[in-house]
Amino acid sequence: MLSSQNMIGSLVVRPNGELLGVVTDLVVEYQARRVLALRVDICRAGSCEADFPLDEMVVVPFEAVYDLQPKFVVITNRDDLVCMSKLPLVQATCAQSLTLGQAPLYDQQGGVLGRLEGLRFDADSGELLAFEMNAQGAEPCGRVVLSAAQVQCVEGALTVSPALASLFAEVVAPGERRFPGGTALPLA
Repeated sequence: MLSSQNMIGSLVVRPNGELLGVVTDLVVEYQARRVLALRVDICRAGSCEADFPLDEMVVVPFEAVYDLQPKFVVITNRDDLVCMSKLPLVQATCAQSLTLGQAPLYDQQGGVLGRLEGLRFDADSGELLAFEMNAQGAEPCGRVVLSAAQVQCVEGALTVSPALASLFAEVVAPGERRFPGGTALPLA
């Protein structure tokens, strides 16, 4: 299981060590609960500089990733870097994307419970496993980790059930929240 916070800033390299860029964000399809692509800031001084216009966002489709580690993303071919405009699903998803650190988590009445801080996902499939939330007003332990099954994406907004929302104030231990009927995940 990898965290989005560990992936952002990772180097994108080829197996021979050639540096191609740096991961700047994840493109996530929240309703399907999967990572579609990694947004990459390419090395403009490198050999792939001429391949991309300056105004184009560049991505690596998740299925093109050869190896995924917290500090490195290995792709086998420079052609695995693609202009986002050539991938309509990725482009449309990115345009509707929720920004980490800013996207709110709502209860079903529209009340804000906190903000999306990070994601945990399977390194092989890109499947979302958990949402890392910053619970609004929960001090000193404001971080909550919810399993992907506990969060719904409805019309571009992340929501939880009323029963789960009512438990947001229940702190079990520093660095962990536990919800009946749900998976308790310690913060890494």
